[in-house]
Amino acid sequence: MFSQRSKTLNLALTTKMVSSSTSVLQQHVDGKISLSLSQDSALSPPTKPRIREVKESLHHVFSIISKTMHDAREVFDGSSGSSLIERVLGSIQSDTDNQYGNIPAELHLTTQALLVGVASTIHFQLLPQNLRCYKPYVDLASSSALLGQERFLVQLNDWFLQSINLLQDAVKKWFGDLETVKETLSVRLASKRWITASALNSQEKLRISVIVDEICQERIIEIWKSMSKEASATFEAALDASLLTMSSCEDDTGPQFLLAPTPCFDPPPR
Repeated sequence: MFSQRSKTLNLALTTKMVSSSTSVLQQHVDGKISLSLSQDSALSPPTKPRIREVKESLHHVFSIISKTMHDAREVFDGSSGSSLIERVLGSIQSDTDNQYGNIPAELHLTTQALLVGVASTIHFQLLPQNLRCYKPYVDLASSSALLGQERFLVQLNDWFLQSINLLQDAVKKWFGDLETVKETLSVRLASKRWITASALNSQEKLRISVIVDEICQERIIEIWKSMSKEASATFEAALDASLLTMSSCEDDTGPQFLLAPTPCFDPPPR
């Protein structure tokens, strides 16, 4: 699972989303839909394609990381009891439906359900009775059948750390495309909303928020330095032009016009 999701994440990190006015990126968690770009644009004026591309790319990556962590916990986390994968494997060989707790209907796997799905009902009835009622044996105590909780938590944490390291490089590159402080703060605000609405736990949200804040701060400093440098260059150019103009005027009129003689006035009558 983590290997496949890493490929999906790497592809998202190396490919910037193409801006589209009708593009909708949604994250489904527990049947709910998180904040999307279409919801944001309905409340604010249209943004530049460059800003929209950065927002869409960030939201796509946040969704991949959040959904992977959520789904992994849903399937393999057994800290509060039996994990979902353990309940499903147990129900396959169980004679009762409710022995292994609540399982989604689509995960109730039986030989009959599987065979009917690949063959017609008539063909299923022609199968031998022992095949139609076959139930595979699953050794739930085997290391090959289930993933231990300690090992699962280590793998989950390792994948998250690897993902945010890759995320940091991509976010820094995407923020570099923003040209103004307003654009940078707009992308930061949208990112913070998506992080808050994600299925990550509080510590994971904090780590990603810190990354976004640090990169946002770095980009704003770079923008201010660039603006200051441009203003300084413009001022120096204007000053040089003014001095050159004054020097030219002095050469044309001569120094005697620069030092006007003191006017003489007759003394007032007594």
